[in-house]
Amino acid sequence: MLGYGLGAAMFLVFLLVASGTVAIGDDGAWRGAGYAGNFHMHTLYSDGANSYDEMIAEAVRLNLSFVAVTDHRMTQEGLEKCLNEKRILCIPSEEFSTQHGHILAINITRHIPAQECENHQDDPWCDGNLSIKTAVDRIHAWGGYAFAAHPVSSNFPIAEQDLKLFDAMECDHPGYSSQEASASEALAERLGLPCIYDSDAHDKTSLRLMYDVCELDKVDAASVIKAAMSNKCKRHIYSGLEISRTFGLPRIDLDLIGQDSARDIGG
Repeated sequence: MLGYGLGAAMFLVFLLVASGTVAIGDDGAWRGAGYAGNFHMHTLYSDGANSYDEMIAEAVRLNLSFVAVTDHRMTQEGLEKCLNEKRILCIPSEEFSTQHGHILAINITRHIPAQECENHQDDPWCDGNLSIKTAVDRIHAWGGYAFAAHPVSSNFPIAEQDLKLFDAMECDHPGYSSQEASASEALAERLGLPCIYDSDAHDKTSLRLMYDVCELDKVDAASVIKAAMSNKCKRHIYSGLEISRTFGLPRIDLDLIGQDSARDIGG
């Protein structure tokens, strides 16, 4: 069965290459116009599989210009590394979990529910049971920006009335089907929310699956965030993920092919 799936996947890749849709041999790195980056990634400081340095090294290899390190709880060591990063623009951030969905708190320097967790230092995942509104208000009060993380995910959906509180939302995610991505973009348009497109990488290999390509005058945190909130970031998707979506193939078959091609499909 696996052999059949692999053969079918290779045949489909052949057809796409012949049609000029993808190019075999690319390493997933960005080489086009615009500045590429990722607003959603994890390291060993939370539930990632690779260290901060390994993730940054891979981002540099991919020719990304910026990243937001969004571990589930900000650590002082991770924060200091990000603030002092010289290889790439690192925007200190955090993915904060609530019972009503996940929030990417962009450009902050403290743990969102810090006050509620002062007496729970033994709990690295203390969330203070904050509502989305309270968390978003706190992010804004601290000068940060609230981006909705995978809001149409079946595991962590965000209600439409809560989405209206955000500054932007992830309109695509490697875990989405093409139908979910389309529905997410339509929802963002209806709510008037800007779209971002991120890998939610928990290991360095998955960092290439999806990232943003933004129109920037210069590469600094303010310019990157302004581009995101002005809908000036497009989606760059790894072709292996795109093929899997298009033909409903199991991702293991695409991994076995070992092809590293990617294309910009515009978001």
